[in-house]
Amino acid sequence: MKAQQHKSTCTEFIFCGECHQTFSKISKLKKHSLEKHNKPLILSCSVCQKEFRTKSKLERHFASHESPVTHSCEDCGKTFKHKRDMERHQEQHTEEKKTKLKCNFCPREFYRKHDLDRHVENIHPAKAPYRCELCLAGFGSVEQLEKHLPEHAATHPHICWECQRGFRTVQNLKRHLVLHSDERPFSCPVCKRGFNRKYDMFQHMRIHRTERVECKLCDRKFVSGDGLRKHVRKKHS
Repeated sequence: MKAQQHKSTCTEFIFCGECHQTFSKISKLKKHSLEKHNKPLILSCSVCQKEFRTKSKLERHFASHESPVTHSCEDCGKTFKHKRDMERHQEQHTEEKKTKLKCNFCPREFYRKHDLDRHVENIHPAKAPYRCELCLAGFGSVEQLEKHLPEHAATHPHICWECQRGFRTVQNLKRHLVLHSDERPFSCPVCKRGFNRKYDMFQHMRIHRTERVECKLCDRKFVSGDGLRKHVRKKHS
């Protein structure tokens, strides 16, 4: 049985994933899960949904979401917690540099897709209002965008009939289709707000935390380390 818990130092919201009953202690939730649902307790990270059998392992894992970013890709600026992840990411830029990418609106060519996308966004925003959701390439008309979409057919063969977005697997398509539904089967146990995806509900529940992460440069406070990092990159870099 799954159970959700927020940040390890903030346990005001420990609740059963089966019936959403809330508890003040993990031990009480464990007892409840065995007696009421006849299932062992599984703790899930509220950020990435990874599952753990013990509170201590969940706490160690959760700290990884709050650790500062230390490695930045020189090509696109994307940041990583671990150097090996950044090096693995940079391999894709090596492949990109082998082929020049031509702008659809002027003679400029680029080695990196990131640079081409930034060029179109800054230089030709009015000419490229239609964006491919899979690769973010810009196009001047719906016809040009539709002509481009088949290029993704081999890697994203499962198409949403509502918005024409493609997905790699049927399971991913099914998860996406929930967004087009009016159903809200997942309710926040605190404020009862409804969501069509469990992940969105867990993300929303961050706003109910009393604990905040403070920016040391301007004293602004955020509900998560991710929000703080975005703020620092935008306002203080």
